[in-house]
This record gives sequence, structure tokens and C-alpha cells, in this order.
Amino acid sequence: MRCFLVLAVIALSPSAGRAENTLFVAGGPLLGASIHDGPNGLLIGGELSAGWLHLSKDTENPPPPFWLGAYADGLYDSGPEAGRVSFGPELGFFIFGLDAGVVHDLGGTGRWGYSGRWSLSIPVSWTDRSKHPKLTTITTLSIYVRGVTWRDGSPGHAELGLLVKWALPALAGG
Repeated sequence: MRCFLVLAVIALSPSAGRAENTLFVAGGPLLGASIHDGPNGLLIGGELSAGWLHLSKDTENPPPPFWLGAYADGLYDSGPEAGRVSFGPELGFFIFGLDAGVVHDLGGTGRWGYSGRWSLSIPVSWTDRSKHPKLTTITTLSIYVRGVTWRDGSPGHAELGLLVKWALPALAGG
């Protein structure tokens, strides 16, 4: 989801002029805070994404890129002193991303729930093909807000966090 940097680097790479669709893989750590009915907590964890990035071939006046994919994440929340995992689809347009997923609490309750997350991603660095012909890497910093609701009716919670992701185009086209 934090793929704006992926978009920027791919757009700047020599193969981007020919490539309309690109597969990518991205992953990295997350750090944040959770707001619960009980004690609030600090979050630490990581996320992995894979997806499809659509870039326009129009070099004169290209429309903003968009992407579709899937994510999986795992984190520890110090409030309830429990881990959580979630996975689901993601989509984005330009620097804005949305995802929705299924959440599983690893803290002994075994409960399942649903989450929705909005993110804003900014590029922070990239290594292009002129320096490393076989590898283009992209790093994004994303600010996100996520809400979680539990199927058993127990109180949900909110999360606010930062996610740093390093992305690689899986098929950069040349």
C-alpha cells in the first residue's frame, strides 16, 4: 500500500516508459499506537505486500498511477499484551491507499474480526537502475489509521501508526 515510492521509482526507471503493468513485492516494519477500552498500547510489527501496479504509457500527460494487491501483517500490541495478524486486499490511487482485512487475535482469546485502514504514503528514497542495473529499490513512509471490530461483539480498537516499506518491482520489464 505504501507504494507511492514504488510508483515514483518505476516511473523514473528506463523500463517504465514501455511498461504499463508491473508486479511488485514490498515489506517492512511498523510502529504505532492503539486505542482500546482497556489500556492503550504501543504497536510494533511488520507487513508484507504484493500487487499489481498500473502506469500509463502516456509520457506527455500521464494520469496518476493506481495499484491493487494483497497484504499480510503481524504485530504486538502492548495494551492487551497480545499479538495480532491480519490479511486482505489493498488498493491505492496516487499516494492514497485503502485496505480491508480479516484479523486474528493471538492473545489467547482466539477471536476473529475485521479491519479497515487508510494510509498516506510518501517516497523517502530510491535506488534506480543507473546505479544497480539489476535492482530498483523504493522506500516509502506511510502514515495510517486503522479500525478493528471483533465478531464476538467485544469492543474494537483504533490504531495510528507509521509503516516503512522497501519495495521491489518483481517484473520491471527490461
